[in-house]
Amino acid sequence: MKTPVKSNTHYVSADYLKSIIPKERKIISLILSSGQIECDLAFNDFNITAFTNRWANYEFWDSILKDPYKIADLADGMHKQLNPQMVFLLQNNWVKMKDPFFRSAIYFILNRYSYDGTISHGDFNSSNYSAICSRSLINFYENNEIEKIKIKYYKAEKYYDVLEDIDPSEILLLPVGPIKIGPLNKNIYTGHEMYDLDYGVLRKLLRDYQKDFIAIFKYNKKIIDDFRHNNVIMIDDAGIATENSRACNEIVVHNLGVK
Repeated sequence: MKTPVKSNTHYVSADYLKSIIPKERKIISLILSSGQIECDLAFNDFNITAFTNRWANYEFWDSILKDPYKIADLADGMHKQLNPQMVFLLQNNWVKMKDPFFRSAIYFILNRYSYDGTISHGDFNSSNYSAICSRSLINFYENNEIEKIKIKYYKAEKYYDVLEDIDPSEILLLPVGPIKIGPLNKNIYTGHEMYDLDYGVLRKLLRDYQKDFIAIFKYNKKIIDDFRHNNVIMIDDAGIATENSRACNEIVVHNLGVK
């Protein structure tokens, strides 16, 4: 589903996840960013808590839950005054601002200026922002049962440092998205809002993880090969499970029911 956070990754597997996750199970989602999967599940009455070790992401979502109108007003006001040089400065210094709502408004406006959803770096175009953006933020708040969104910040260097604290009764959810798989098996991310998703590390973590998990990737054949001992489901553009790799948009890897 669409959320206030712009992303170049559009998840299509939410309906499939609803079909395999028991409603009585608690879900712990890591790497909160756009919140597409997390919000879709929450608004459909799944018991999910979105965790993040990236304070910028937590603060933005927390501010949305508290006062989206203030964020929208601040963002609209800044948009009228910013020039390209000021935007470059904000990309480098926005986390130094003292007011959390002001920081969240900058987070929002830089995210919308960008081409691919980044905030602390990347190319941008201020024409990507308009009053429709702030209105969409308000609509998200007013048209959904926003109180169902549960978020939690944990202070840790790595997103996976919380894994040992997850109860065996809980399902780990990782909306990973696209992964660069090459000689180094590593995506290089920079910025206060980004996660260091090293595929080699992630693959080992999931192979060794003894509790229930679900991971969502954008299609890559190597993922199918690497997780052949788990449930590997290909999902097409319509969000339907498929056996046709050419139609595959997303891969859901999970161990529910695997002993």
